[in-house]
Amino acid sequence: MNRAWLFWLAVQLAVGGGFAMPAVRPALPTKAYATGLAIADVQPATTNVEQYGKFELTFRITGSVATNPHFPYDPDPPTGVPAGVGISVDGLFSPDNWTTVITQPGFLYQDYERRCIGDAEANHCQSGEEWLYPRGEPVWKVRFAPQKVGRWEYQLRVQDASGVAMSNVGAFTVTSPISPHNHGFIRIGQRDPGYFEYSDGTPFIAAGHGAGFSGRRFTYDVDADMQRFEQYRVNFLRIWMSGSGIYMAPWNPWYSHHLPGEGGYFNPASLTYTVAYSGSGVSLRLWDYEDPGVSDRRNPCMFQGFANNIAVKPNTTYLVRARARGM
Repeated sequence: MNRAWLFWLAVQLAVGGGFAMPAVRPALPTKAYATGLAIADVQPATTNVEQYGKFELTFRITGSVATNPHFPYDPDPPTGVPAGVGISVDGLFSPDNWTTVITQPGFLYQDYERRCIGDAEANHCQSGEEWLYPRGEPVWKVRFAPQKVGRWEYQLRVQDASGVAMSNVGAFTVTSPISPHNHGFIRIGQRDPGYFEYSDGTPFIAAGHGAGFSGRRFTYDVDADMQRFEQYRVNFLRIWMSGSGIYMAPWNPWYSHHLPGEGGYFNPASLTYTVAYSGSGVSLRLWDYEDPGVSDRRNPCMFQGFANNIAVKPNTTYLVRARARGM
């Protein structure tokens, strides 16, 4: 396991819960419903991986009726979230002919083209801004770190409102670790619970601090810091996982000048799933929506804060569109 992977593991532990082992399921589902839903073009990154290393599957899903691939399939979601609009994708893994089944959730992956606007990339974009643009179509991925040496089998499962589909069964081989820093997961010490250790019993000595990254040149800042952290043998960070996008209410750059409580620790949110344009996930309610705690609530506009800039590509024409819907 290389230093970058160890560092990622340490960060996950720092932010909480990142080292929870995948859930162990007692049995593999044997029936897939006959629908148009299908799993296609399953591509393993390798058929041999070190113990605790990364085994990755890339694939496509066809025939899905899901309208929001970022939601899991849920026939009975919380109030305000539409039912059955999502899709659930899992990798099923077994080291013992499906007596034991470990379920690892999949995720939708989008590749991006990255550029630095206003500075050289070799300079880690120090005085520039990051520009990202989607490259190619999204694909699904499952990543899994096997904890046992030997032959493993895998199968993919997908579920949406139309039913369930399964992939063919595949296999890969797990070998003993040979990378110098591959010691496995971090856990509470088996002999002394006052300390942490790796899966193989090697002590984990945390050396690190709190950290954050620039929103203006985010991935370039991450690259530069990771190089510096490796140089000084930092292996543990605390990062506050706050949100900066519209979906991350109440901590987001969209503000109201009129809603009560604006500027407090929890800002009012006006996102709604029940009133949105076709093909859109949510909308912002700008006027007269119910709030049991506030009478005659008015919200005529939203404001996108000054702190979040968007880098644009030079010599490029952009189309900006706004849509409003009356009630």
